[in-house]
Amino acid sequence: MKYPWEVEPGKSMLSIDTYMAFMDSHVRVRAFKNGVQLGTFSITSDGTDLGAEISLQNGALYKIVVSGHPITTDPIMTPEELANYLLTK
Repeated sequence: MKYPWEVEPGKSMLSIDTYMAFMDSHVRVRAFKNGVQLGTFSITSDGTDLGAEISLQNGALYKIVVSGHPITTDPIMTPEELANYLLTK
C-alpha cells in the first residue's frame, strides 16, 4: 500500500482533504519483542488505543507503543496484519 502523497509522475497532487483523512485514520506504532524493537509501522486506527503489552505462554513479551503520525518509511498495515507480523517474528 502506498501513502496518498506518493503520486505517480503526471498525476494530480494530493489534496489537503486526502492528507487530513489519512492522518486522522493512521497512527505510528513501535513494536517490541522482549525489549527489542522489531520496527515502526503505520497502522489504521478507528480511534481505539492501540498501545498494548502482550505476554504469550512461551514467555515472549510484546509491547506496542503509539508514537504519533506515520512517516513514509513505515509499512502501512491493519492491526490484524501487525498482530500476524509480530507472531511470525
